[in-house]
Amino acid sequence: MLNSPKSTLSGLTLAAPASQPQATAGSAPRGPAHGPPAKTILVVDDDLVIQKTVSAKLTRAGYRVLTATDGPAAITIVRVHRPDLILLDFNFPPDVSHGGVPSWDGLDILYWLRNLKGAEHTRFMLITGEQPAGLQNHKLADASTPVFQKPLDFDQLLPAIAQTLAA
Repeated sequence: MLNSPKSTLSGLTLAAPASQPQATAGSAPRGPAHGPPAKTILVVDDDLVIQKTVSAKLTRAGYRVLTATDGPAAITIVRVHRPDLILLDFNFPPDVSHGGVPSWDGLDILYWLRNLKGAEHTRFMLITGEQPAGLQNHKLADASTPVFQKPLDFDQLLPAIAQTLAA
């Protein structure tokens, strides 16, 4: 009972910290016509509203969804679960728990994740609230990494995910 992301014991609700790997509720989704297990997507974003919204949309589309709020949590999840695709936020706030030092941005996390053993076949997409002109000062490690602007247009994002995972 205590191993679930959220459980109740004598009226006390225990929830796993947001940076812990979290799968959406229910059994693992299946692909079309109850075929093989669905592809796994990791959503890395410090904004819990974005995490929950994206997770709900992806789950309804038939994907298994994991979430992380920062780089270290994302690395742990990738090592354990080896997702097929990572939707990665570009901006993260300073790490106030460590004196406000700048945290990793999405490109730092992208660099680490791309170099993890076992993640060689993982696909990546960046999501950001920045205007496209603001990204010109940043060089992507791979110019083919798609970038989607927040607020996310799921009519664009979901087909792009399906196409990326089918390739």
